Amino acid sequence: MDTFSILSRLTGAPGVAGQAEIAELCAELFAPYCTRVETHRGSVLCHIDAGAERTLMFDAHLDEIGLVVRHIDDDGFLGIAKCGGVDVRTLPGGLFTVWGKQPIPAVICVKPPHLAKKNEELPAIDDMYLDAGLDKTAVSDMVSPGDPVTAVSPLCRLGEDFVSGKALDDRAGVMALLLAAERLHTAGKLPVNVTFLLSAEEELNCRGAGVAAFKQMPDECVAVDVSFAVSPGVPEHKAGELGRGPMIGISPTLNAAITGKLLGLCESQDIPFQREVMGGKTSTNADVIALAQSGIPTGLVSIPLRNMHTPAETVSLRDIGLTADLLCAYAQNGGMAND
Repeated sequence: MDTFSILSRLTGAPGVAGQAEIAELCAELFAPYCTRVETHRGSVLCHIDAGAERTLMFDAHLDEIGLVVRHIDDDGFLGIAKCGGVDVRTLPGGLFTVWGKQPIPAVICVKPPHLAKKNEELPAIDDMYLDAGLDKTAVSDMVSPGDPVTAVSPLCRLGEDFVSGKALDDRAGVMALLLAAERLHTAGKLPVNVTFLLSAEEELNCRGAGVAAFKQMPDECVAVDVSFAVSPGVPEHKAGELGRGPMIGISPTLNAAITGKLLGLCESQDIPFQREVMGGKTSTNADVIALAQSGIPTGLVSIPLRNMHTPAETVSLRDIGLTADLLCAYAQNGGMAND
C-alpha cells in the first residue's frame, strides 16, 4: 500500500462534521480487508470477524476542523463560524472550498497592512468573511447558510519522511488503522475479533465515538489520535519527536493493563515509542469511549504532529507505520486479555 498516495486521498476528502464524503471513502478503503462494514450516525465500523469470544476495537476520528457559512451579506461576502477548534490566527488570506451546490473556491478577506492601525488585534471570527468573487445574487444561487467550508492544502512531502497538509488530525490515525487492517487481513487466524471505528464529530466534543462505542460495546479499545510534536514554542515535556515512534498515553483515566501491554509490546518487538504522561483527561476519544455504557477499558496511542489545527499539520510517515506495527502486534497477541 502506498501510504503517501492513500493519505493524500484521505486528507483531500472533505470531512467537516456533517459531511459524508470522508466516511464514504473510509468505507471504500477498509472494505477489502474486513468481513463487513457498517455506518452509524456518521461513523464507520469495519469488522474483522475471527469467530473469537472477545472483540478489540481500534478508534481514529475521521472528521476535521473547518468553518460553516453563517450568512451572506449584501455585497456577496460570506460570514463564517468555526466548526471545531479552528485557530483564527491561521485564517486571514487562506484559500478555502465552500461546499455548496458545487465546490466553490473562496479566500478569507484580510485588511492590507497599510490600512491597519499599529498593534491592531486580529479580527474575531464574527468579523471575518469569505470572498468567492461573486455578487450576492450569484453566490446565493450556489451557497446557503450552513454549508461547510474546508481549507485547501494538498498533502506535500517535507524532506524524505515528513508530510504536511490539512486534516492529518486525525487522518494520520485513520491511515495507521488502514495499514493495520491490511496486515491483519493476511495474518491468519486472530485470537480476537477486531473492529476499526472511524468516528465522526471528535472535533465537537467526541460525539461520534461515544455513541458508536455504546452501540458496539467491545471488550476493550485502543484510541489512536495525534498529539503535540516538538517544534518552536512547544514545551518539550509536553511533546514527542517526529520520527521517533508513537506516543503511548499514560494517565489515570486510561486502563493500566492496556497501557502496560502496549509498552511491553514496544519493548519486546523493538518498536520505537515515546511516553505521553497526562494527569487526567486525555482530550481524545479515549475519554468518552471509556465511559460508554458500564465502561470500556481503553488505551491511547498518539502520532506526533506539528502545527495542530492548521492547514499545515505535519507528521512522519515512519510514525504512522510504527503505529500500525503496534496495533497489529496488540491484536495478534489478543489484547490485554492474554496478560
